[in-house]
Amino acid sequence: MENSPEVAFNYDDSNWPLAFKTEGEEIQKTAREVVIRGSFNLPELTDSTEITLLAKSLGQQQAIYINGTLIAKNIKRDDPDQKYKLKRTILHQGRNVYAIAGTPLVKRTQWEILNTDPGLLQVYTPAKPWKRKVFNGLAQVIVQSDQKAGELILTAKAEDLNSDSIKLKSELIKK
Repeated sequence: MENSPEVAFNYDDSNWPLAFKTEGEEIQKTAREVVIRGSFNLPELTDSTEITLLAKSLGQQQAIYINGTLIAKNIKRDDPDQKYKLKRTILHQGRNVYAIAGTPLVKRTQWEILNTDPGLLQVYTPAKPWKRKVFNGLAQVIVQSDQKAGELILTAKAEDLNSDSIKLKSELIKK
């Protein structure tokens, strides 16, 4: 089913029946090939955001598509290595389409419950580098007196900023 129109981003699947009517129900007992579609939303992504798909088997053998782009093919049922770093170029902010194309899962025993979970999407955005911020741009100054009245001039200077001064008058308080 490679390059099938059903895996494309804009394919209209609004009239499709639900893939899983009840948990663990077989998709289609007589189908040779199936396409299962779903969608997920992504927030605004930064250049450093990493997105990893941790997929699970929804078919005996399957191919995985994101927004119509083939991510992996010939994945066998219950393959333990279904971890895929997704390229940012195939993802959109907002709605994205996830499609599985392949042969449907078949129960190996009558009591087996078939998987209906497509997996997880890990979105990792590293924290910004630590940066010292004191008082949100404000400063606090503690002045100690030598117990003499007079004028105190406080001047603030910083690189790339205008300097400024403030004059304070101190008075001797008699006890």
